[in-house]
Amino acid sequence: MGQSNDSSTDASLVSNAVRVSAGDPYNGRPRTQLALTIPDDEWEDVSEDRPAGSRLAWTGSLTIAGAGLIVEAWEVREDANHVQQSVAYPEDLDHLAAIYETAFGTVTINEREYVIVAIPSSA
Repeated sequence: MGQSNDSSTDASLVSNAVRVSAGDPYNGRPRTQLALTIPDDEWEDVSEDRPAGSRLAWTGSLTIAGAGLIVEAWEVREDANHVQQSVAYPEDLDHLAAIYETAFGTVTINEREYVIVAIPSSA
């Protein structure tokens, strides 16, 4: 996507991709809720030696409180016991699910189900 000097165009892109709202209070304090929409065509297949399409990387960038994050999507499927399994990283997703004691919500990208993973980056 080319850069634009038209600030109204830039603002329109941001307003269509990011929604900010007041979330439910947490521990009695107000909190901000951000919702980021990422179009399917902004994901790149980085599966390498894993099954094609099992690991995607967002081609954009995300910074939270000054920390850069790499945003990936890991394809998941449910096994016979209805447990989420990562196609590319089954042990890693199992470990994360055990830490957080939950299954993860999924998103659909190009008609396949993924969990979103944000990884701190020093780059």
